Amino acid sequence: MSEKTHVEAYSLPMQNEDLHTSTNGAKGRAKRSSNFNRKEDIQLCISWQSISSDPIIGNEQPGKAYWQRIAEHYHANRDFESDRNAFSLEHRWGNIQKEVSKFQGCYEQIERRHPSGIPHQELVLEAEALYSSNAPKNRAFQFNHCWLKLRNSPKFQTLKSHKRPRSRKSSTPIESAGEEDEEGDDARKSTTPDLSQPSAKKRPMGRKEAKEKLKNGGEDGPYKEAMKDLLDAKEKEAKVKE
Repeated sequence: MSEKTHVEAYSLPMQNEDLHTSTNGAKGRAKRSSNFNRKEDIQLCISWQSISSDPIIGNEQPGKAYWQRIAEHYHANRDFESDRNAFSLEHRWGNIQKEVSKFQGCYEQIERRHPSGIPHQELVLEAEALYSSNAPKNRAFQFNHCWLKLRNSPKFQTLKSHKRPRSRKSSTPIESAGEEDEEGDDARKSTTPDLSQPSAKKRPMGRKEAKEKLKNGGEDGPYKEAMKDLLDAKEKEAKVKE
């Protein structure tokens, strides 16, 4: 069940070398394998996705067995000549994963800069330029064919919930000041009492406390008169009970 992907629109030079060590008979010499071609890369991505999507295989098997399963899937589904072993595939995948992750980050950064409606090809070209500007010797992105296959995989999506965006550091002084003002307002709101809300109820004043307050002058006005009436009523009630 082979899957084919058309990538002519993104044709770029392949990565120069991919090293692979294997024993050469009894001498045990290390030899250099041929470069991976596009078909091999794409099938490797397909096999990785297939095996990784199985939670038991992906999470419970040791690395060696995991890559052996990927190699078996790779050779069972390829429609081209290839003698790659599990070690060679794992090594190649390390390069693909690293560079595709970098490019995906560049693409999402460019995507956030532009409003919707910008052609996909234009976004890709800008992402390629951004990637190249940060690469050693301005090296071009060489795994477009793999990115097209992997870009929608959860492992290659930048999740905002897992990583704080860096836009705050690159904000202009005006934007930063605005953000600080908003934070300051929120902080002040949290520490300033809200007078619009009723305060906590106080414990009712007892009779003894009220008498002492009246003896000491208490408070003038209607409050004092009301308290005097209340005390008189309580005293009369107490006499009746006696």
